[in-house]
Amino acid sequence: MPWRAPTRPTKTRFFSRHRDAADMISTRLWPAFILIALPALAGCQMRNSPADTPAGQGMTGQSLTGQAMTGTPSPTAQPATATTLRAPTARLSTAVAGTQFGRMVAQAVRSHPDVEAAGANISIAQADLESSRGALRPAVSIGASAQSRVIGDRDRTNNQATPYLQVSQLIYDGGASASRKAAATANVQQSTNARLVTAANTALDAVDAYLNVISARKILALTQDNLDAHQDMADLIEERRSAGAGSQSDVLTVRSRLADAETLVIDAQSQLERTEARFVQMFGTSPGALETPPVAPALPADTAAAVATSPRISALNAQLAASRSQLRLAEVSRRPQVELDGTAQRADNGGKDITFGLNVEYAFDTRGQSSSAIHRARAEVTRLEAQKAALERDIRRSMDYVKSEAAAGVQRLRSSRAAVEANRANVAAARDEFSIGRRNLLDVLEAQRDYVQAQNTLITSERTQIYTGYDALALTGDIVEIFQADFSNMTPPS
Repeated sequence: MPWRAPTRPTKTRFFSRHRDAADMISTRLWPAFILIALPALAGCQMRNSPADTPAGQGMTGQSLTGQAMTGTPSPTAQPATATTLRAPTARLSTAVAGTQFGRMVAQAVRSHPDVEAAGANISIAQADLESSRGALRPAVSIGASAQSRVIGDRDRTNNQATPYLQVSQLIYDGGASASRKAAATANVQQSTNARLVTAANTALDAVDAYLNVISARKILALTQDNLDAHQDMADLIEERRSAGAGSQSDVLTVRSRLADAETLVIDAQSQLERTEARFVQMFGTSPGALETPPVAPALPADTAAAVATSPRISALNAQLAASRSQLRLAEVSRRPQVELDGTAQRADNGGKDITFGLNVEYAFDTRGQSSSAIHRARAEVTRLEAQKAALERDIRRSMDYVKSEAAAGVQRLRSSRAAVEANRANVAAARDEFSIGRRNLLDVLEAQRDYVQAQNTLITSERTQIYTGYDALALTGDIVEIFQADFSNMTPPS
């Protein structure tokens, strides 16, 4: 069988033909294969050391920190590292997780389809990372080929069966494999942080849906009380009119206000039905008796630390690390590739034919594709850096707004409660004075309207104060931790 050069680059091939060739492989070529494959296997073992595995990645004995195995780092490339954000475990109280409200929110987060989809993205990224780890591992396969030839006028036949063993080993690629692994590592971290962002948004949506039902129920009860008050006043005016002590204008006025009160009840009932539908969407069950949510634990006063621990910033950091790895991959693509190949087969004379070759290949960028890829990768890194700076500004501004709103909310809540008490007293005084003729009907109705408006403002203030605290925690990612929404059972093992 004539010798043919290997058709696939960066491959080392060994063929066994019949017993002689198999003996030759076992006695002469296996030592050479071991010398070639052992360094790569040792490198794989080092890269798979459990000591390199960060905690909380859902991967056992697998490294999530890509280190370059070959080549010299480019001066322009940044380290392909990213901080995988996990919500702090000690700086905030998790007492809210033990309440009915906390348990419901945690379950809503764990069971939400968006969070489950984000967990699946982590599994995909982990699979890509595992695939990138195998670039420097030897690939071993065995097989056999059969051939039958008819020679002459069907008088002679030649049947051949050739078993073979094939071993492929990448020796050097200028660091491209390491760059792909670093990019895959960053993608795992980005997917992990993206799930935390999704979980934080979902938790905040669940808090919002929960608070909306409570507020809608309070408003419905308020409008019903208001309707009852107007009905009592209408009955009183009708009685006075029947007794000849009231005017027709008073009757018409109270009837108009009564119709307005009925409209408010209808609107409140409709709003409650919408909020309950949203509640079912978030929690998967109809709202029963709901307790008032506790106030969210306060964040540390350090705004810079809150920005640094934001899941959005961490996700963008991981995306930056992936882009920098892509930049390095584009840069090392200009480097030469070194290939080691070997072929063992039976010679035509029945002897042994062993060939080893060392190939060095360098591709000139005559079409400019490598240069364009480098420019594009650099531009992508610049874009993400600018996006990160803008995001930091947005988060800092949002944090300042949340803190300002929290401080103002305390004053607003105090003022709203005082207004409710004052208007309640005003309604009682107006009714008493109306009964003795010192105030007219319009004064009583206006006092009732102000009283309802004050109660409505109080309900809104109570909701806003609670929501603002959880909104701040969602910005930093701590909202996931305080509800103790555990994701350990959501990511399939890799």
